[in-house]
Amino acid sequence: MSDGSYVVTAANYLGMSSGMHETMRALDKADAFCGSRGQGALIKAHTESGLPALTALTGSLFFTCVPREDTAYLHQRADLTAVP
Repeated sequence: MSDGSYVVTAANYLGMSSGMHETMRALDKADAFCGSRGQGALIKAHTESGLPALTALTGSLFFTCVPREDTAYLHQRADLTAVP
């Protein structure tokens, strides 16, 4: 996107996953993308869709790349590590 924001989507067509799993896969892709620039992915919004075993499961992220020292990025990482 023109303002330094990006979108990435991960999908599973086998239906043996969850939308949250696909969102985490999308975050891995976003972090790799930003990491190649020496930064980290800061999530601005996310969506999940699909029904297990019935339709494709997807997770999409809208994100920006920020310095890894950015306070919001550090809080996001702390929140994600608290997720069981």
